[in-house]
Amino acid sequence: MHPLKSKDLSINEREQLDERAAILEFDAGWPRVIAESEAGRAIARQRWLRDQDGHGGWILPPSITGHLEPG
Repeated sequence: MHPLKSKDLSINEREQLDERAAILEFDAGWPRVIAESEAGRAIARQRWLRDQDGHGGWILPPSITGHLEPG
């Protein structure tokens, strides 16, 4: 899967990932693992674009940055 882990996604982003992956899997015939990876890349790109437009910040999830909060 893409570096974005399920725990790093909002509920809305998780639904988007599942929908995009299902479309790629069934309509394009891609294996589920690859479909999920590409859907994760699309969500990461959406986050980046939101930051470029000034509509909120692009926050890297802790699984990528390695900065995990104790607890």
